Amino acid sequence: MATIATCAAGQSAAIKRYVDYNLGFELSYPASYRVTELPCEFARWFAEMGCQKLLYLSRGTGQSQGNIALILDRRHFSLARLETGYAHTGWVEPRQIQIGTHTFYFYGAGGGGVTYPDDYLYDLNGLILNIKFDGPYASGSKSPTEETQQVEKKILGSFRVLAVTAPGEWHRH
Repeated sequence: MATIATCAAGQSAAIKRYVDYNLGFELSYPASYRVTELPCEFARWFAEMGCQKLLYLSRGTGQSQGNIALILDRRHFSLARLETGYAHTGWVEPRQIQIGTHTFYFYGAGGGGVTYPDDYLYDLNGLILNIKFDGPYASGSKSPTEETQQVEKKILGSFRVLAVTAPGEWHRH
């Protein structure tokens, strides 16, 4: 069962926390994002790909305000899978980014004249956790704004894996 808490201990009301006890991880996000339903076109695409939406956050409508999606891809995590399934321009090795003790695999802007979300992929117990930051986009840019990139760093910096201490009990790792 996933839980969304309005405030974690020691946090201000400007921060919310998402905890997924089934998958064993948590992260915090700005309260300016609200939990919303995944747009139908994305929901269909995710279902076709065998992915599960864990959390979809939005600051408004569409990319103009910015969206964050946490998606679980139940296929086995491998760099080859990332290169063939997540590279925006095909067969490109993701950039490794170390944030704290966690290694994320990053895909950003690709080719062509379209915008691309910032995708951070994580090996979560052999599955692929995709944290997708979609907009807003600066005029003429294919990447989310600098403000969004700062939000990305804060959210990813709050990412924690929960460790099982006893059946049904978790603690932060």
